[in-house]
Amino acid sequence: MILRQCLVLIIILLLLPFSVLAGDAKVYRGDQSLFEDTVWDGEILIDGILTVPADTTLEIRPGSRIRFTRFDSNGDGIGEHEIFSQGTIMVQGTEAAPVLFTSAEANPRPGDWGAINMMVSDEENLLEFCNVEYGYRG
Repeated sequence: MILRQCLVLIIILLLLPFSVLAGDAKVYRGDQSLFEDTVWDGEILIDGILTVPADTTLEIRPGSRIRFTRFDSNGDGIGEHEIFSQGTIMVQGTEAAPVLFTSAEANPRPGDWGAINMMVSDEENLLEFCNVEYGYRG
């Protein structure tokens, strides 16, 4: 009986970290590209340059928070982490749950991150009910 209780306790302790990690933000580090249509919902951290290639769609759901870390390699005061899109971006916030693009820094300031660069003027690109703050340009 004691062996069985110990085994159950060990299994619970082994599974606990996975349940804690499930609530963490999705993190993109370095220069990365999306390789398929992607849906973001919740907390997203961008620590680099994220590319949305042609023929790829990034959909961002209401209430999501996209945070960018600060990186300024040349000291010009302009952060370089950003989203670079050659595909489609659909930001679908609502009045009650807008999407937020912001700095991940503890003391944010304008220019902490670069921009949301949309290189294609596709009619499918959509930015509804979103707030962009602390970026150099959006």
